Amino acid sequence: MAPCNDLTYEECLLNARIVPSDYATEADYQYDAALLCQQKRVFWSQKISAATVVIVIYLICKIYIQFAECSLMLSKSRIWKKGTDHYDEGQKAMVRSGVINCVFWFCVYVGSATAASRLASPLDERANNIVVGFSQLFAGVVFLMLSYTIPVWFGTYHSRKQFIQSRTSSRGIQFNLSFNIMTEMSSMFFFELYFSGSDGELNVLYGALIGLTAAFLILYIIILTRSKYKQHKQKVSILLMIVFAGVSWYMIFSGIYFIVQVWGKGETRLDILCGSNCQWSVLYAVPWIVVIIAMHLFFFFYTRQKHKKRQSQRFTSAIFKSRVVHNAMAKKEQRHHRQRRQW
Repeated sequence: MAPCNDLTYEECLLNARIVPSDYATEADYQYDAALLCQQKRVFWSQKISAATVVIVIYLICKIYIQFAECSLMLSKSRIWKKGTDHYDEGQKAMVRSGVINCVFWFCVYVGSATAASRLASPLDERANNIVVGFSQLFAGVVFLMLSYTIPVWFGTYHSRKQFIQSRTSSRGIQFNLSFNIMTEMSSMFFFELYFSGSDGELNVLYGALIGLTAAFLILYIIILTRSKYKQHKQKVSILLMIVFAGVSWYMIFSGIYFIVQVWGKGETRLDILCGSNCQWSVLYAVPWIVVIIAMHLFFFFYTRQKHKKRQSQRFTSAIFKSRVVHNAMAKKEQRHHRQRRQW
């Protein structure tokens, strides 16, 4: 944040004691003068926390997986499956544990993000650009993770089958689900705490709302595809993979751009808007394309090798089985059956 937003350009230079004689070159003087006293262009990444967007998407999808696997485990258990005496007890234990943990971690994330934002504000322009830049870089890395995790959920990439032990008590169910949720939620906590300190009024809130919408949309697409349109799952997964890989590269480019504004040298330091800084950022971001391609080639050949051995996968259609979609399909079939009988 500039120290003299309410002053004119000349008054700001005088107030901040920015004089040419204190600088080795004219370029350094012009850069600091523009950085502190000129009207700044506000980019979307300063209004919306990219790190918050991807963290919310990642966590909601992971929590859904934990609920789905727990529900699948109960449905296959001789003790907890539907029709047994302990069915209701197992379902209540799962729901109780999930609700308590989600509410707890929601309060932790909101409270810590609010505290970090209040304590860190105001940041000067250089420090804020660094935080925003690292936020973009972090988002680029996590979007890359999602670009190969989502095809794994679709079954396009191979997923290693995990042994899930059935619990013999409701407390065991609650503990197992609580531990899994805690593991997922704590993995992103300190990242969100750091990136909440960027100088923005509602950037974290906007990022959370966008991430929430995107996460539910992604889950809806996965559930619908694996439940109803199984023949199109490979095409949909490849499409989402390309989208997330492209977003990952753009985040890396954008993050480098913000950091180059602070640590760039020569003419790039004078370029507050997108000029030669963009050229440097594109140049530095090109190797990320190689990383993306290499990552997906590795998973492609790894999947082909596992399919040759006919190894079973962790993420099957049973995990993404939706009662809503199943009931809708059943009603549609009943309708078609009635129409055939009438004809």
